[in-house]
Amino acid sequence: MNEDQVRAVTGDTPPEVLKERKDAATLARMQREADVKWLLNSPEGRRLALDLMAKTGALSLGYSPVHADMAYLQGRRSIGIEIAAEWQKTDPKGYLAMLTQLVNASVT
Repeated sequence: MNEDQVRAVTGDTPPEVLKERKDAATLARMQREADVKWLLNSPEGRRLALDLMAKTGALSLGYSPVHADMAYLQGRRSIGIEIAAEWQKTDPKGYLAMLTQLVNASVT
């Protein structure tokens, strides 16, 4: 990107303000990752996460013969899948522990 293109995107925003915004975005991302790891690294947090997955239908097919109902269920499921993908990317071991906890609870 050349200087004119950068200016078109950022306007006349001073470089130090842009750096602060980037730093704030980085800090927010790091906080989000820490929150996900906190959630998935305790049995209590994993129970909450599994409850969210169940309520969104992320771990089911979401089928209904009624088109409007199916669209609603698929919308809920889509949100759950998006959240689950973030968790899996952020903390693969914690995500696996959550699924293991689900399987163990199903077996007993």
